[in-house]
Amino acid sequence: MTYTALIMAMMMMMMMMAMVMVMVMAMAMVMVMVILY
Repeated sequence: MTYTALIMAMMMMMMMMAMVMVMVMAMAMVMVMVILY
C-alpha cells in the first residue's frame, strides 16, 4: 500500500461520511417538516 493509495482511501472515506451526514440531515429536516405540518 503506497502513500498515495492511503490518501485516496482516506478521501473516499471522508466523501462517504459526508454523504451519510447529508442524508441524515435531509431525513431530520423531513421529520421536522412532518412534525410541524
